[in-house]
Amino acid sequence: MNKLLKKLNTLLRLDWRWALKYYKKHLLKWVGYSFDKLRRKTFYETNINGMKLKLAFSHPYHHLIVKHFADQKFEYNLLCAWKERAKQSDLVLDVGSYNGVYALVAGFANPRARVIAFEPEQININHIRKNIELNGVDRKNIEVFEGVVTNVDGVATFSTHEGGTGGSIGNGNQVNSTTLDSFLIREREREKTRF
Repeated sequence: MNKLLKKLNTLLRLDWRWALKYYKKHLLKWVGYSFDKLRRKTFYETNINGMKLKLAFSHPYHHLIVKHFADQKFEYNLLCAWKERAKQSDLVLDVGSYNGVYALVAGFANPRARVIAFEPEQININHIRKNIELNGVDRKNIEVFEGVVTNVDGVATFSTHEGGTGGSIGNGNQVNSTTLDSFLIREREREKTRF
């Protein structure tokens, strides 16, 4: 009974203008995704300052983000700046890689660089790999670390929103975990043994 009263109280205090806007946005997200799926469209192409990339989607939220990338409405200036920085880098870390667009931009901008995409969520990991494959270039310089960057080496508990951009440490699945310090130390050791 207490739970029911609490929910009713929430509904009574709800800003209905906000709710209509919120649900309209989600409805449009699903309609756009479904429409493209019916048309058998599986990716959008984007142009990052002369660099053409294909970005796949198989989830409504990925579809929305990929469409925004394609329309250059989402993080376009950041991607252009990232591209220029990556040209000068030997090692590029994309922490919380989501769909791997920043890792792809870095990998294309500088094929000599080693690019690591850190991502703990399995739907997103699959999208990163699909996007690497979709772009038709052997991207041996792009690697995927299936896990999180935290203050702990080993294992962390991570909760996710499937296919979404958010997640948080705690209450969730066990995932691989590394600190940037120990990751970079391992990288330095790896480089020493290569030569």
